[in-house]
Amino acid sequence: MYRVTWGDQIGVAHVENLHNKRYIKMHYLFGDGYKYDVPFQNVMQLLESRTIPRTRDDLWYYLKAYGLREYNTLEMVKKDHGVSYSDFYWIRFMGEELTFNDVRVR
Repeated sequence: MYRVTWGDQIGVAHVENLHNKRYIKMHYLFGDGYKYDVPFQNVMQLLESRTIPRTRDDLWYYLKAYGLREYNTLEMVKKDHGVSYSDFYWIRFMGEELTFNDVRVR
């Protein structure tokens, strides 16, 4: 379970189940508050867009830094929290007590 967060706001979206390989309950905290069944592939694409691209030439260097032998989107995002220089969104996993100041890059 994880939460997509903007700065230190409560969160933009809350994913209830990441283990179901077909659909994931995603609860948007803004808007209508309705829980949507989102295809697993869409959530994984979102997570992959928040970390090192699998097509990067020097990918081996980053995998080594992450302590991974192969590309694993979820494990990478667990380490880098999907932080980007271009926005304030990041991903906090259940049980973490991190704030934006703990993960920000700028």
